[in-house]
Amino acid sequence: MTIQTLSLSVSSPPKAAKKVVGTSGDISNIPGLWVPIELANNCSEEGIHIESDDLSLTNAIRRHFLEHFGHRDLKGIVSDYANDAILIVHGQDKDKLTTKYHGHDEIQSYFQQVFDIHPKGESSFLLKQIAIEQKHGTCIWSAKTPSLDVTEATDTFVFDVNGKISKQFFSCESCEREDPGTSRVVRRGSEECAEFFK
Repeated sequence: MTIQTLSLSVSSPPKAAKKVVGTSGDISNIPGLWVPIELANNCSEEGIHIESDDLSLTNAIRRHFLEHFGHRDLKGIVSDYANDAILIVHGQDKDKLTTKYHGHDEIQSYFQQVFDIHPKGESSFLLKQIAIEQKHGTCIWSAKTPSLDVTEATDTFVFDVNGKISKQFFSCESCEREDPGTSRVVRRGSEECAEFFK
């Protein structure tokens, strides 16, 4: 396990030019990064890899996924977005490749659907990677719901000057889960899940 702080290759780099690189997940040793978050609903950041030039945005992303999403805090997750934010969800439906959500009301409606198909106690979420540079961020994660296995998902963010999400693009690879021991595909809630992954 290696965690280190690196500077960009310039003499006496300014604070903003410093990179934080975390490998194998013990982020508690990165000064300024460790903001304790009570993990719930099988959420984890174990083994996370972090590369960032802005620790406050790194922590904002951690709270977005692990605290607000993890605790199914609809009000908290919506508060992460600017009032005029745009969320673009890339889908797997040939007829509708993307769905756009504008502003707090539409984003709240979207996350209510997400919470409905990612029920408490029956799902898991693993935050694998965060990369932040110049108000832009990318996260990679995986999740399991009762009926879906999200093998790899990517969220790309643009943050405004207040640290709020102004634009987000989401895409993922997913497949229906099989019922253990029967090799039958689990179909419980598949209608809602299909809607989420359009």
